[in-house]
Order: sequence, then structure tokens, then C-alpha cells
Amino acid sequence: MVFKPDENNGIKKKYPSFLDWRQKGCVTPIKDQGNCGSCWAFAAAGAIESALCIQQQKQQQQQQQQQHQQQQQQQEEEGWQQQQQLTFQQSPFPPPPQQQQDYPHHHHHQQQQQQQQQHNQQQHNQQQHNQQQQQQQEEEGTFLHRLSEQMLVDCSTSFGNNGCNGGLLEAAFNFVAANGLCFEENYKYRAKEGPCLSGTARCRHRPLKEMLQQQQQQQQRQRKQQQQRKQQQATAAGETAAAAAAAAAAAAEFSVAAPMAVLLCLFSLLPTGGGQQSEQQQQQQQQQQQQQ
Repeated sequence: MVFKPDENNGIKKKYPSFLDWRQKGCVTPIKDQGNCGSCWAFAAAGAIESALCIQQQKQQQQQQQQQHQQQQQQQEEEGWQQQQQLTFQQSPFPPPPQQQQDYPHHHHHQQQQQQQQQHNQQQHNQQQHNQQQQQQQEEEGTFLHRLSEQMLVDCSTSFGNNGCNGGLLEAAFNFVAANGLCFEENYKYRAKEGPCLSGTARCRHRPLKEMLQQQQQQQQRQRKQQQQRKQQQATAAGETAAAAAAAAAAAAEFSVAAPMAVLLCLFSLLPTGGGQQSEQQQQQQQQQQQQQ
């Protein structure tokens, strides 16, 4: 399958004159099922090859993004350090007296060192970029693994399939979920039924089963993280509720204590009994003086 772009489509961007999709990991070579009713096995294996390819490409993209972020962070840190050194060297304060004679030469030498460091860093980054491109080109075409249809024909009868006499996709997927699927190079297609060889040494590596195990482990980690977050939220909510209860209790105490304090204050302003007796004595003295 070859892709040839139309010359009259008005697209200005340059594209290659042809593109072999097999080298890009999009299709496998042509397969022939022969005189065997195993179309269900080819359909199931093709769907699984596609799912496995997509999963591996996602993993590679995530790894590339992480590497790119780490490189950016490292470059930012190195740039910050160089800027700090340059700021220190361009300080308006004069150098100590013992360094004043050699200071211009020293400053020029420092600038040359910085330029050389920047040049070396650029070369290093370019080399890393070239290596990544080369590695990506080498990995293209290896994502789409060729899986064994013959293993489905020979080994999935206990799941409801009938080998060359037909089968169901659902039964094939159930078999693969339980047992995985070998590479075609280790379990080649023969266009006829035969004994199941999935237990042999050449069929130990089963990428789909490993991928399913990784997904299950990832799901378990995600569930564990969710449980931890819920526990943390519950703990924080409990602490908030306890603080609210303490605040309510303090407010209740204040609502009782405040009126009592006001009453005590008012009582303190009232005249005492001794004061009333002194007023009566004064009135009696005034009456006696008037009688006299």
C-alpha cells in the first residue's frame, strides 16, 4: 500500500513523493488464510495488533514528553546559573585592589568561557535531537507486531471456536484475555488445524497478556491513589468538623458568659447598703439642725 499525494491539491507544504505505511507501523504484510475458515482469527488478531500498536505509541509519546520536559528544566537551570554568573561579573562595584590590574583580562576570559559553554551546550542539544530522530526512525515499523492467528485456530476450541470451521470474535477475545497471543514468527500460520503449541518454549513471550497485566497494575495504582485521596479528604473534613464544633462550643459559652458579665457590671454600678445608711444619717442631722 503506497500513498502518493496529489500534485494539484494546492498544498504548499513539501511531502515525500511516496509513503510506505508498513515502515510507519500502520499495516502488516498481506496475509492469506488459505483453504481454512479462519477469517474470525485474522479479524481478532488484526484488532488486537491495532490496540497493541496504539498503546505502545502512547507510552512512547509519554516517555518523549517526559524526556523533553526534563531537558527543558535542565536547560532553564543552566541558563539561570549562567545568568547569575554574568550578573555577578557585570556588577558595578569595583574589584578588590589586588585584582584591579588583572580585572579586564579576567573579565574577557570569563566571557569567552561563557560563550564556549553556550556553544558546547547547543552542540550537545543538537546531538541529542539527532539521536532521538534516528532512534524514532529505527523504531518506526516495529510498533505493529504480527500476532499468531494459528494459535487462535489451534487453541481456542475450549472457548467455543471451531478452528477452520469458523469461530466468533467474542470467543477469540475471551481466549486472548485469558491466555495472551504469541508472535506470528514464533507460531506461524499453516492454514489448517493442528495441536495447540502455546505451551512450548517459543511461545512464552505474549505481548498482549503483558500489556493487560500492566493495565491492571495501573488501574490498581489509580484505585489506591483515589482511596488515599478520599481518606485524606475525610481526615481534612473531620478536622474541619471538629474545629467547627469547638467554635460552636466557644460561641455558646460566650452567649452565656456575656449576659452574666453585663449583669455583674450593672450590679457593680448600683449603690451599696452602706451608702443608703449614710444618706439617712445626713437627713437626720439636717432635721436636728433645723429644729435647733
